Amino acid sequence: VGTVSGTGANATISWGDAAVFYSGGVSGGNSIGITFDSGNNKVVIVYRDQEDNNYGYAGVGTVSGTDITFGTPAKYSGTSSSIWQQVAYSSAQERVVICYKNSSANGVAIEGTVSGTDITFGTALTYQSGTSDQNAIASNLAGLMAVNWTNGTGETCVITVGGTKDGTNMTAANFLGVSNEAISASSSGEIVVKGGKIDTLSGLTPASTYYVQGDGTIATTSGTELELELGMAVSATTVAIKN
Repeated sequence: VGTVSGTGANATISWGDAAVFYSGGVSGGNSIGITFDSGNNKVVIVYRDQEDNNYGYAGVGTVSGTDITFGTPAKYSGTSSSIWQQVAYSSAQERVVICYKNSSANGVAIEGTVSGTDITFGTALTYQSGTSDQNAIASNLAGLMAVNWTNGTGETCVITVGGTKDGTNMTAANFLGVSNEAISASSSGEIVVKGGKIDTLSGLTPASTYYVQGDGTIATTSGTELELELGMAVSATTVAIKN
């Protein structure tokens, strides 16, 4: 961990003591990536474990002053080897995304969620069927990941990080409408679709725009969880759903 003092040409950096994030063999200098998880104030480092079939692992680091400590690493690549891995953080969903080349030479991406010093993973997605060397990944504020790689020529794709940071899967593409009544799980009911009106609400502010939140509720605020615009309140009980 380095601490920067001063600015410009007068800036200096001082270092704390180095910390071991994995005591075994890490295979290849091209196989280590790192990112900062600002939502959890953690560092996430990815690498391939030379002593475990070159599987991909991720470790979570906690910075305190100029010290850094790590939790127990977790494997993200399943039964596949991992190389050319890199990692980036999506602040919109508070998740990291790791891209890597697997044992079939395909380019693969997988989401990771940090909790304390642990990290858990979702389902892997193949973004490149074929050689995927020299992977690089970067994120924007809307939760889109740009992944670059080479298979003889440079190529790029964009990955949408799944769901919102509270774990739901709602997107602008799959949002259909809103229930106008309470519906129990596994029961049937009617949904008011885009262009219609829901009129069983209360406490709305007329002429205000309302948004569907990541947890399914509605509010007049739109934050960082990719909330979707629902429509405008036409009375204290009714919202006209945007078409």
